[in-house]
Amino acid sequence: MVEIVDKAESLIAYEVSLTQQSSFDDVGAAIIGESRRRGYTRGESIACVSTGIQESGLRPNAVSPNGLWRGIYQQDASYPGRDDPKENIWAFLDRLDVKRRSPGASPDIWLNIFWLQQRPGEPSADAAYRNGRQAYLTEIKGHTARAAQLYDRLSAGTTTPMADRPDYNEYPMWSPNCSSRGGRTVDLFLHTQEGDGNADSLARFLQNPANEVSYHYTVSEDDNDHGVTVVDVVNTDEASWSVLSANSRSINLCFAGSRAGWSRDQWLKQSRAIDVAAYLAVQDCKHYGISTRVVAPPYNSTPGISDHQYVTQVLKDGSHTDVGPNFPWDVFAASVAKYANQTPAPAPAPASQFPKDFTDRELLEWVVAQLGPGDPAWQSNGMTLRDKVWSLDGEAS
Repeated sequence: MVEIVDKAESLIAYEVSLTQQSSFDDVGAAIIGESRRRGYTRGESIACVSTGIQESGLRPNAVSPNGLWRGIYQQDASYPGRDDPKENIWAFLDRLDVKRRSPGASPDIWLNIFWLQQRPGEPSADAAYRNGRQAYLTEIKGHTARAAQLYDRLSAGTTTPMADRPDYNEYPMWSPNCSSRGGRTVDLFLHTQEGDGNADSLARFLQNPANEVSYHYTVSEDDNDHGVTVVDVVNTDEASWSVLSANSRSINLCFAGSRAGWSRDQWLKQSRAIDVAAYLAVQDCKHYGISTRVVAPPYNSTPGISDHQYVTQVLKDGSHTDVGPNFPWDVFAASVAKYANQTPAPAPAPASQFPKDFTDRELLEWVVAQLGPGDPAWQSNGMTLRDKVWSLDGEAS
């Protein structure tokens, strides 16, 4: 698979800003690049571009005749950054993501866009279409061919590979156990459930206000068909109740049915879930400006992607030790690097154990060092194995 790199990534991911005079291609590439990073399929990205063409012709400086709606997606005053083309795109996708994760969402991306753009106050996409100006759906679909041509043309000239979205099933099951962040998100933490179950059953438990706990995501891999399920439990714009005082600074993902005492082999039976967790982590890191650095034990104080034990040891809050000593951080870090399009840092070499990991030469050098230098007739200095042998000989005589 080839990702749109030359335009889309340079305009969004690498802080090269769009301007009010940016071209049709540049704006289209920015929409495609950001939507792809959020896991949108080709068809879903094309729908977003087609909507932008209908709204403004992808012109960042477009203003409606009455002056009320501005920018690429013709946003009203409830969008504070609408005059910044990049913020206009991000805000459109942010709010569309919320719609797509809500109970009233439609499996049809077009109906969710209709809901956002025409009747955002309705309880569902179906209600929005039923009560809204239905011709709008035809209008935004009317530019599909042009949007598809733009997508394919921008994709054709690039050569940098980027990993596809992994295969998983995702749906929302919202928990009331959440609160406003009130601060900047700087960490993403992994957790174990310490119990049996799967992503769905854990999400149902987290729906109960009496339990006073939640995560942003629950993830599990089926033992039989190895399909991965992701349940969205708390909107990532809000704080889940997962890590005490670190709730406001973090996004939290729990491997449902897992335990901190698992062996490496047990974890690797959930390798697809680990891969999906890495994908979700990268998408959220890019969206919120979190470092994609994987901070595995032994920890340092650098923010990034870590686990609950980081909160215990580094942030000095609580006593949790998950995800445990045998979590395959090397496998997880390789997946993070894959989805972040980075070269993974080499895993630290395990410490050598004496004597089984030593070479013959190293063992001989160790023996020589123990014997000590010089001839046995030389005066002992009381430090080596040979010195001890001399002393025993002296005592015997």
